[in-house]
Amino acid sequence: MLFRYKLEGWDRDWQNAGTRRQAFYSNLPPRSYHFRVMACNNSGVWNEAGTFLNFSVAPAYYQTWWFRSSCVAAFFAFLWALYRYRLYQIKQEFNARLEERVSERTRIARDFHDTLLQSFQGVLLKFHAVTYLLHDRPEAQKTLETVIEQARQAITEGRDAVQGLRSSTLVTGDLA
Repeated sequence: MLFRYKLEGWDRDWQNAGTRRQAFYSNLPPRSYHFRVMACNNSGVWNEAGTFLNFSVAPAYYQTWWFRSSCVAAFFAFLWALYRYRLYQIKQEFNARLEERVSERTRIARDFHDTLLQSFQGVLLKFHAVTYLLHDRPEAQKTLETVIEQARQAITEGRDAVQGLRSSTLVTGDLA
């Protein structure tokens, strides 16, 4: 006896199996199939009706819709995590730069207060001492007292500016 077979939807033509009573298929995608077989007797007459077998191949877990949608969801979750991590990095860099600026402003305010304003205060005291030496020249004494008052106002404005620098960085944290 001779045999021939055809897997409809997969084979284009009939496959001659000879006397072999087996058919081999590999890598069939998951779906339903219709397998047909015909036989020939010793006289060479083929049974045109033949017989058939309906079967289906179940999908592997990685071929299912839920697995593919889980992979897509995991990919988008990974992208979201990368985005959040990048935002965290940018935030850390911004905070580091902001801290550097605040530290620099505090240092400048401290230096301004500790050195420059203290030096002006010393010069102001020396000017005040000079006013006692100028008793016989009232115009010079009056001019010197005006200069002393302007210097006091400048020192007060400088202290207010230093206080403004320190309080703006501590209270609001806004450099602008």
